[in-house]
Amino acid sequence: GYIELKLTDPTSVYRAYTKKTDKDLLYICDKGNNQVIIIDVTSYDETSKTYEVLKVLTKPTDELDSSVAFSPKKIIADIEGRMYVIADNVLDGIMQFSKDGKFQRYTGTNETTLSAWDIFWRNFATEAQLAAKDTLYNTTFASMVYFDSMIYTTSYAIKNSDGTINDKVMIKKINPSGD
Repeated sequence: GYIELKLTDPTSVYRAYTKKTDKDLLYICDKGNNQVIIIDVTSYDETSKTYEVLKVLTKPTDELDSSVAFSPKKIIADIEGRMYVIADNVLDGIMQFSKDGKFQRYTGTNETTLSAWDIFWRNFATEAQLAAKDTLYNTTFASMVYFDSMIYTTSYAIKNSDGTINDKVMIKKINPSGD
């Protein structure tokens, strides 16, 4: 069926034609409504000026804490129809969804590194000492593109536990296994 969609703060659009399924799909990250909308481009009806909405991706409740909003800001899809989403407040990596819209895993995680001293210290620190120490977060991805069966990503520099900045891993090439 057809429904009227009101987009709030769309952050990116991705169009993918897959020869394997002969589908021409449009993926829209609707950050303001916490969803990704998948539209069949070939379904355009000239009379009603509408498209068919195939799927709406929403927050995978099993993966994200209830306090974290699903705020998709970038999406791509591979030739198999798997979707890869960069979302605000998600530090575990790129969210991978099946072509059916089910969350599968995180891929391509950017990890901070701990110095030998920090590893040693954290093994013997009390809960109060650990709570007082700055929390290190993985950096998020800024953008990505799918090309020739690989995902190419850009991310922000990573701050290591010793205060150094690692800007050598800001561009990555990720294979289908996530490596």
